[in-house]
Amino acid sequence: MASLDRVCTLRSVNPSIWALRGHSLGVLLDRARDIRRKLAQGVEKPFQVVTDCQAGDLQAAGSPSCTFLRQVLAACTYPELLGTGELPTDVCQRARCILQELDGSSIGSYNLTFLEGPLSRSVAGFLERRDGGLPCSPLDVMPCGPTCKAIADILNMLMDGEALLKTGVLLPAPGPPVLAEAVALVGGVELRYQLDEERSWALDVDEVERALKEGRARCRPKVLCVVNPGNPTGQVLSRETMEGVILLAARERLLLLADEAYQDLVFGPGCRFLSFRRVLLELGPPLAHSLQLISFASLSSGLAAECGLRAGFFDIVNVDRTLLSGLYNQLTGMSVPPSLGLVAQRALSDPPGPQDPSYLRFAQEKQAVLRALAEKARLTEGVFNQAPGIRCNPVQGAVYSFPRISLPARALERAQALGLDPDFFFCQCLLEETGILVGPGCSFGQAPGTYHLRLSLAPPLKTLSRALRAVTLFYSSFVEENS
Repeated sequence: MASLDRVCTLRSVNPSIWALRGHSLGVLLDRARDIRRKLAQGVEKPFQVVTDCQAGDLQAAGSPSCTFLRQVLAACTYPELLGTGELPTDVCQRARCILQELDGSSIGSYNLTFLEGPLSRSVAGFLERRDGGLPCSPLDVMPCGPTCKAIADILNMLMDGEALLKTGVLLPAPGPPVLAEAVALVGGVELRYQLDEERSWALDVDEVERALKEGRARCRPKVLCVVNPGNPTGQVLSRETMEGVILLAARERLLLLADEAYQDLVFGPGCRFLSFRRVLLELGPPLAHSLQLISFASLSSGLAAECGLRAGFFDIVNVDRTLLSGLYNQLTGMSVPPSLGLVAQRALSDPPGPQDPSYLRFAQEKQAVLRALAEKARLTEGVFNQAPGIRCNPVQGAVYSFPRISLPARALERAQALGLDPDFFFCQCLLEETGILVGPGCSFGQAPGTYHLRLSLAPPLKTLSRALRAVTLFYSSFVEENS
């Protein structure tokens, strides 16, 4: 019998998918998993464990979960707990209310009615309180599963396969790889604007305009993405900068996509999170009635750090809801966001107030997370800035630092001979010799000729302290060896 041609092969893979395969951080993650397997099998290494210092998963790193949230989720999942007297009265009241809102009073149902009704109303109320009382319609709120998928869905809507010029999307550099991956996946053109490292990763509107003008030679720019607080840079945008971004987007008729996933995690001295929604609406007409804005928030990147629940939401300003609801009515039939994540979003959008029994513990846990991140940010900055050849800007929010490293000419030559980016080569050597996993700057975008590392603030303080000193010691020996 003649052999049949195989349909699913490396050659047949969608080029947009294949383009993501070379993502260098992913290569290091695969290697770290391989090393862990070998250590478990008894293979000798210069270290005993792999220390992950690149992931932003706070709970995986040992950060405690939010007690109030877990109690509400437990009661909604197993309502028999409500009669035991073991839960605070406000938790029981909240759980009973949510159960009445769920389709069939069950967390196991699809809960489309809950998603489109009670949850959207609750999140709208949260946005009003967050933004100083500015009104928000539930019709402008759309709960979703992973926000990275929602961003890709929205970008996909804007692609015109029959147009002579592809759709361009402006992205910050450095910025989260998921944004670049989403643009590549839907067949768009990535246009990078550089954040200003010399001014603590400030966003320069003139630089955005430069990238926009250059991009028009090869695509039709339609979208401007902004990340606040920054990932991996940890900067928090000022109102003045945000107003400049809004004016530029309006003038150039761009859809503004605001990734505000880390909005709860702002701890820099004198720093305060302001949403693009608030700044836009407070500017008033005509901008408030014309600029199109979509903002994203996520359970994964908030104070609760519930990465595994895969839930978030986005809110829209001056965007026709029928356009998005048409898309999501179709998608929900294929991929309904998990009910557990939706219930968590409902609980946290209306957290305990000062009159509630759970309030004190809820507030203490919130402050503990922010204090710990602030302490680890100061530690990271201090250790790196004492090491010759490494420079680290202050981290004002989110869970990452992005220090710059100087690499000697011989290290650059060795990396080039291996066909590797220099900072990836450094991170590879660091992993093989110390077991410490950090992200290479080339995975996040960086100015040409500069090299960086992304380190997470998620590990416990003692673990992070040991890792920082190990990285600086290895860096010193690496430079000496390659000088």
